[in-house]
Amino acid sequence: MYDHISPIVGGGLGDPKMGNLIPKAVVVSPDMTTMYGSIAYKQMKASKNFTELNKKVEAALEGKPAGAQPEPQWYVKAGKGSFYKGNMVNLKKNKKNQQIIVLKERSGKVLNVPLGKLTPLAQKMALGQVADKADDKPSAAAELEMESWESAKGGKSIKATFVSLSGGKITLKKDNGQEVTFDLTLLSDKSQSRARELAANN
Repeated sequence: MYDHISPIVGGGLGDPKMGNLIPKAVVVSPDMTTMYGSIAYKQMKASKNFTELNKKVEAALEGKPAGAQPEPQWYVKAGKGSFYKGNMVNLKKNKKNQQIIVLKERSGKVLNVPLGKLTPLAQKMALGQVADKADDKPSAAAELEMESWESAKGGKSIKATFVSLSGGKITLKKDNGQEVTFDLTLLSDKSQSRARELAANN
């Protein structure tokens, strides 16, 4: 089943408010990226709930906001017929330049898995989210504050804003607007960890 649903459908069906009893249903857009409404098993006993669901769908089809969306559940193939599921943290590339999706399970466990292990619809949505983030990147970078970056030799530090980390080189922006790029290894372990954290989140 999980090979044929999107993370939005998975999130809608997996919402705790929907309960564990079946049948239950979600109504989504043709591309399964927007949920128009849902109905749980216990709500199916009253026809008024179907009427309310129908109103939500009609409103969405008329171009009105679809309302609150469920937290997407991203499914990762764990083996034949079995899946891991979690919420997407980010998408990154490993040392082999492979795309890796970082997922966080409800238990708190973090999974780093190749993008290709996601179901096809989930892959499409993940790439779409990354594209959306790329459009917002200038504003996201502007929110970063100046920090102290410590030298690996100790005793020295500079105040600067993180810009990027690529190919083992870090780029920082000083308060005068000047950007400097140098090997990440010239920084202390603490500053190196901070740079990797910022790179993963931006």
